[in-house]
Parts: sequence; C-alpha cells; structure tokens
Amino acid sequence: MRSLRFSAALLVCAGLSSYGCAATRSAAAAKVKEADDQLVAGCTFVKSVVEQATGLGPRSEMENARTKVLERAAELGATHVVWKSLSSDASGSTAFGQAYACPGVSK
Repeated sequence: MRSLRFSAALLVCAGLSSYGCAATRSAAAAKVKEADDQLVAGCTFVKSVVEQATGLGPRSEMENARTKVLERAAELGATHVVWKSLSSDASGSTAFGQAYACPGVSK
C-alpha cells in the first residue's frame, strides 16, 4: 500500500512538473539583494551575469533565469544584483544582471 501511495505521489509530481516549477534559491542566493544603480553607487562591480531557462512555461522560466543569476552572483561573492534586462520569447527566458559587492553587507 505504501508503495502505491509513493507511486501515485511521484506521478502527480511528474505531471505538475510539466507545467514548470520555479527553482528554489540556495541560502547564499537568498542573501543577494536586488538593487538599482543608485543603491550600488558605492559598491564594487563584480561581473555581468546572463542566464537562460527554457521549457518550463513563461512564468517559471523567468523565475528560474532570475534565480540562476542570483545563484551565480552569490558564487562570485556579490551582495547585490542590478537587473539590466529580463526577457521572454518562444525560445525561453533570459535574465541579465550586474553583480556588485557592497561594503558592510555580509555574504
């Protein structure tokens, strides 16, 4: 009986995943703050980051692309990201942000 419930749950999850699910942010990426140019004026530019997501549906694709940028920014030691471009089309979603390390902000 337990195996049957597990199998049913697996099928439900697989079915829902075809509609797309947004990626969960790591603890490090959750600490990266979204900012504007004015907020990062006294910060150090780290790197421009571009990420794409496809095949998940427009809403989930964009959220996943944004999450990927925040994850990459965290890996680079950034504390903030300024979004420069967020776009979606038939081929997927793309997020482009600039990563900054701001003094006095813990990573």
